[in-house]
Amino acid sequence: MKKLFIYGVTALAMLTGCNDLLDKSPLDTFTNTPAYWSNTDNLDNQCNTFYNNFTGFGNGASGGWFYFKTISDDQVDAESHNWTYTNVVASSTNWSAPFTEIRRANYIIAGVQSSSLDEATKAHYEGLARMNRAWEYYQLVRMYGDVQWIDKVIDPADNEALYGPRTDRDEVMDHVLADINYACEHITANSNRQRFSTDMAYAMNLLLSPFLSYPGFSTGKILPELSLIR
Repeated sequence: MKKLFIYGVTALAMLTGCNDLLDKSPLDTFTNTPAYWSNTDNLDNQCNTFYNNFTGFGNGASGGWFYFKTISDDQVDAESHNWTYTNVVASSTNWSAPFTEIRRANYIIAGVQSSSLDEATKAHYEGLARMNRAWEYYQLVRMYGDVQWIDKVIDPADNEALYGPRTDRDEVMDHVLADINYACEHITANSNRQRFSTDMAYAMNLLLSPFLSYPGFSTGKILPELSLIR
């Protein structure tokens, strides 16, 4: 009996001592702390997810703009004759998927600003996030015109923000242009053509410039000192 008592006390002590070891934060919960965002490996992992949104990487954009053009008058086939406006349901991935990436970009931007990294490194990762946010908004405006401009992380319970009014497309594209400007100025140059780079930001600049010059969009703000070829 005495031995059993001793064994029981020992086992209880061992279990009590293991509490700190066994108590783990939920593994399915996103870690959002300054320490997390101060680790460049974590930032790279977050930014690498954006590659899935480009043809040739992951599963993103398999149809690309070729498909989008076939349902507009820019590339009409002989069988297309229904040109009436169509209401697209809110659950359409053409609407929801870009906002998922915009939320990711906003998380990165907010996280980087809370980090202890040096200013140049912060600006580099913020530039990557803003470039990809601009890309998503550019495509949203092309498809829908006026859309909600969201530049911060929104609480999923904030229905006022989630279901708020759309922002005028001119204002949205002014923000897009500001994001591309920032990316051109702050993304660190690199020679790896399979990675996001300053050159990619300049390429987006070239792509956006004709679109922004259409009637109805703000003019005179198209990267005055950064535009075209460096």
